Formats: sequence, C-alpha cells, structure tokens
Amino acid sequence: MSLGESLTAGISIVAACSVMLIAPVVMVADKNDSMTQSSIQTETTNFTNNILTTGVITQENYDNLILTLSSHEIACDVEITVEKQDINPKKKESGDENIGDGATTIYYSTQIVENLPFRLNEGDKVSVKVKSTSETIFSQLTGADSKIIAEEAGMCTYSGTN
Repeated sequence: MSLGESLTAGISIVAACSVMLIAPVVMVADKNDSMTQSSIQTETTNFTNNILTTGVITQENYDNLILTLSSHEIACDVEITVEKQDINPKKKESGDENIGDGATTIYYSTQIVENLPFRLNEGDKVSVKVKSTSETIFSQLTGADSKIIAEEAGMCTYSGTN
C-alpha cells in the first residue's frame, strides 16, 4: 500500500466516522426542535383559549406562560395584542340608542401587562405570538434559520367580570 493510498484510506475513515457521529446529533437536535415547537404551540393555544373563554388576562396565567416557555431553555418574546370593540361610543355620552359608529382600541403587550388583570368584553379580538430570540442547537449545527414561532388568535366569547 502506497503513501497516497494510505492517506486516502485515512481521510475516508475520518470522514465516515465524522458522519456517523454528527448525523445522529443533528437528527436528535431537529427532533428536539420539533418537540419544543409543538409544546410551545400547545402552551400558546391553552393561554389564548383561557383568555377567550374567561374574558380576562390574569397575572397568574401570564406568569405561568412565561415560566413554561423558559423551561424549554430558549429565550422567547411574547407579543399579546387585544382589539377592544366599543360598538357605539357616542351612545354613552348622549344616551341616544342610534348615535355613533363602532370604535376599536388596540392594546399591545406592555399596556396589557402593566394593567393586569386585563379585562375583555365579548367580541374583543385577542392575538398571542411567541417567537424564540435565541438559536436552537439544530440551527447552530446546521446554520439553518429555525426560529420557533407559535401563534394563536380568536374572538373573546365571554366578558370578564369586575
């Protein structure tokens, strides 16, 4: 066996070992991302459904969402948007049943979190979006831009009590 053949054989062995070691790590990292994505989507859906059926965003529910997201060991941003409907704003001022068009007031995450518990009325629209701000192991290994994102939205079916 010549030096050239030995060098080629050595490179082939190193390459084969690298593939045998790296490929399973990448597959496990991809599977972990998929499981994390599914879990975060489930938590986002549960949080949103709770808001839509109770008509209130509580400090406890918000804190539970944040704690659950942090348990996945990735940094996430949570964006909450509420579109509050005031069907007839002039009616309140004048007492007349037929005055004024509907008005919509939009509240964003910081306004909502600063005013917890945040009460909604039936017909208000809620949107919750969770986006990872850190790279996952899979994206670090592959260079892929895999951000974990979960979104859920709906219309409130119950007015929160005072």
